[in-house]
Amino acid sequence: MAPKPLIPPQLTHRPFTLDEAQTLGLSKGHLRGATWRRIGRATYVWKELRSDPMLQLEAASRRLPSGYAFSGLTAAWLHGIDVAPCTRSR
Repeated sequence: MAPKPLIPPQLTHRPFTLDEAQTLGLSKGHLRGATWRRIGRATYVWKELRSDPMLQLEAASRRLPSGYAFSGLTAAWLHGIDVAPCTRSR
């Protein structure tokens, strides 16, 4: 029987960084398991959280230095303007 995965409640509501996970007793190896999803560089989320644009933006914002902000269509969407979130210009 496989051991029960370690799931700190603090990490089940929002994206988190590897550093945050390590302070709660998880290793990089734990985060490779089926309990977690990698959604960015050193950024993870609990597998039960639904993936949506706001979750992706929150994950991205956790990797930005303090004082940085979103701009363009992403900022417009965050302010309630009717534009598609998280689209890429090509």
